[in-house]
Amino acid sequence: MARRKVEPGDRPRQWGDELAFWRKAAGLSQEELAQIVNMHQTRVSQFELGKAFPVRRDVELFDAAVGAGGQLVRSFELVAPYIRDYYPDWFEEFTRSELKARIVRELQAGRISGLFQTEDYMRTLFTAQVPNRTPDEIDTMVQRRVERQKRVIWSTAPPRVLVIQEQATLERTVGGPTVMFGQLQHLLTVMQLPHVTVQVLPFSATEVIRMQEMMMLDTIDGRRRVYSESINRGHFIDEEVEVDLWDAVYDRARAAALSVSESVDLISRIMRGLSNHVRGHRSVDRTLVQEQLLRGERRRLHRGGPRLPPHRPRP
Repeated sequence: MARRKVEPGDRPRQWGDELAFWRKAAGLSQEELAQIVNMHQTRVSQFELGKAFPVRRDVELFDAAVGAGGQLVRSFELVAPYIRDYYPDWFEEFTRSELKARIVRELQAGRISGLFQTEDYMRTLFTAQVPNRTPDEIDTMVQRRVERQKRVIWSTAPPRVLVIQEQATLERTVGGPTVMFGQLQHLLTVMQLPHVTVQVLPFSATEVIRMQEMMMLDTIDGRRRVYSESINRGHFIDEEVEVDLWDAVYDRARAAALSVSESVDLISRIMRGLSNHVRGHRSVDRTLVQEQLLRGERRRLHRGGPRLPPHRPRP
């Protein structure tokens, strides 16, 4: 028998109302509950309004925090099968929004941006995240990321892509020297594209102690959305006040980051160190590094390095 379908917003709002009931019964505000479960207050609001649906681990944390005695978990188990028919995977929602973006701004502290990763680098990350994935599953994940890069970076009408990479993401040798050398070489290649700007936040930028990962999408219809994710889920922040806060975080990181030409020099120096461990490519790789260093020097002398576009004030 086919499963009976319900209206898309019905079940999430039903569960969200129950979450709100137990939260208020416990005498907690949304912000207080968010702090207890280590989650952003906006996310709690989205769950209560039925704009998002949690994973089971979140539900268990909520249940314990408000003292529901398992009731929130039982309610979740009842409605979850119906929700999956209507709510697409969170990353699918993100990719749809990304395709509408005029400007993509990213802060990346954990790894090289997914928009710039090589296939070898991707495979290393995917394998490490969940060791029991099958080769076919890894292949599918790699292909999806490659397709995303084609749609965003290599399309005929790409958005402006502005990425700030923490220096640690460049120094961390993911997959070994050969894989990492190839990744940094590819990053330098992408940085030459006119619509791509990459700046490195150096270890010396003590005014930004810990950079929080996020992506901000400025869409063609004038909307701004902030996207943040963990290992197995992601969410959007759309409230104007919250978006403004993230905008300020990005501007602060940008001000502390190296210029583009300085970033090229740093990446090239790291590559030069890796080339000592890359068999069979030492002489060619050293030449490539020197060429990149000279290119960075020419940028400083003749153009002073490309500049980020000024932030466009909202009407």
